Amino acid sequence: MNTRTHKWRKRLVIAGVTVAVIVLGVLPAYVTLQVLVIVPYRHEHGNTYAGALAKWGESIRAGDAERAKHWADRMIAYSEAGRDRSPLQRQFGMAFFAHPYYPPEVTAEAYRCLAKTQELAGDLEEALYLYKTDGPSHLGAARVYCKMNRLGEAFHEFCAYAIEMKSAFRIPAGSKPPLNHIGIIHREIAGAGEGLASYERELLVFSDYNGFMQFMEQQWEKTGNDEQYRESMEFLRAISGG
Repeated sequence: MNTRTHKWRKRLVIAGVTVAVIVLGVLPAYVTLQVLVIVPYRHEHGNTYAGALAKWGESIRAGDAERAKHWADRMIAYSEAGRDRSPLQRQFGMAFFAHPYYPPEVTAEAYRCLAKTQELAGDLEEALYLYKTDGPSHLGAARVYCKMNRLGEAFHEFCAYAIEMKSAFRIPAGSKPPLNHIGIIHREIAGAGEGLASYERELLVFSDYNGFMQFMEQQWEKTGNDEQYRESMEFLRAISGG
């Protein structure tokens, strides 16, 4: 081995060690700075998805529809910003990127927040469009149809919601769901229980579950007790005394 080659190899080793020391020293400091300072600051000021969600909640509870819409739009933008991340980039998430990758379900939830904002503001057509497209919600669509006096369509969506919940809770045919599951459905439909935010109560179209069931029975009768709705109606009847 000649002297020149030996010198170059020595230089490369020194350079490699130097780079490794810099990377191993700077990278942990950068990650620590992100986790302890930058991310909390961005969250507090609504510059992350979670931060924007918190700001949306504050605005909607305060009855400020314009601010709530602003933050819902920000949530949508943040949830879609990392859509082009590679699998490796997705794994590192918040440590390296301003807006990490979020699954499509998060974007859909952001659109549902926007739909609720529009519903509370009285923009029923826009709310309905969102519930039927980007922020799918059978329950949201059913509420809006009720408010628009399109009762047959509301009935259809409530039935779809019932099947959705039955499937989500994995309730076998002929079985009654646990009380906590019944409570969730009663709460979402008629505001049963404690702790419901004022804006959530404003969204409701029924004040109690019995009133909801009277509506459902009347609408089913108008369809001639169409068999396609039997499973939904039997499920809703089964939990009426929960």
